[in-house]
Amino acid sequence: MPIAYPYKFSDWYGYKKDCGPILVGAGIVEGGNTACSTLSSSSTYYHDGNSTYPVVGDKVYTNSSFTTPASGGTGTNYAVFAAGAPAPPIRWFRITGSTGTVQSTSTCP
Repeated sequence: MPIAYPYKFSDWYGYKKDCGPILVGAGIVEGGNTACSTLSSSSTYYHDGNSTYPVVGDKVYTNSSFTTPASGGTGTNYAVFAAGAPAPPIRWFRITGSTGTVQSTSTCP
């Protein structure tokens, strides 16, 4: 849909300005913060929350159009890496099921 000037409120429907990418490591199907031992990021995921990183209740997606939720099966922990130079993960989040909803999260030691 083309946008005409001046902007109308309806021009912004569906625009998610606060959802940035997050670098995640391969999912680890274990409990606790074992994801913190992941050595490098392997994917870029996206979340629908207002924080820099996902928090409980946010939904995480595998594509930037927010149409494919990350899958957690019976429970998968994902390591989160800060942007920039390679470094250990800074936190992790856990997803269960197929909706991409974050069940828990914490920082890495």
